[in-house]
Amino acid sequence: MRRCSLVKYLPGQKKLPNKFADTELALSQLLNLPLLSIGRAHCLIWIHFGEWLIQPDRHGGTRTVGTWALHIECPWRLTNKYGIVTGAGDRWLPPNLSEDSDEWDYEFDPNTERTQLDLKMQQFASQNKGVRIKCVQTDNTGGFRLSFEHGTELEVFPTNSQDVDFWRLFQPGNETEHFVVTGTGASGPSLVKEDEVRQHSKEILRNESPTP
Repeated sequence: MRRCSLVKYLPGQKKLPNKFADTELALSQLLNLPLLSIGRAHCLIWIHFGEWLIQPDRHGGTRTVGTWALHIECPWRLTNKYGIVTGAGDRWLPPNLSEDSDEWDYEFDPNTERTQLDLKMQQFASQNKGVRIKCVQTDNTGGFRLSFEHGTELEVFPTNSQDVDFWRLFQPGNETEHFVVTGTGASGPSLVKEDEVRQHSKEILRNESPTP
């Protein structure tokens, strides 16, 4: 397993411009937290990390959420040493589409029907529930990479310059402001301080068991 527990820039990115300066500090709060679940609502991908919490919902009942939620609305993919596990493009494919199929269902609607993405995310969640984030890397466009302890990586890469949501990080049920990244920059609360990130990373390294 690659030992990588510190916040880092992606290769070639020496310093972030001011408009994305807080991105790596915000994402660093996910370090060493376990994956709980992953799913989607139309084109929005949601991922929960941390511990399960029971929160009141808007209808007077309750809902189960993670300590942290990450919502992604720009291109992304999950990869491992063998290649792409799944990604945003799988949303447009029906779940029963085979590689040798020469037929296409032109009435297929990914907003109302199950897709290849749903199938592969379900498989990924069942096989990787509880794996922890060991590395956070960011770039100067609002993109990032989260590396899990078993080698899988979540890569998020914005592809437009408009003032629309790329992704947001927040604590469900908590009234604190969301940390939001768009084509014009990052905005939200000052979630953590840089010295706290360094201390947190040192504690993770100290508590990790030696890699065989």
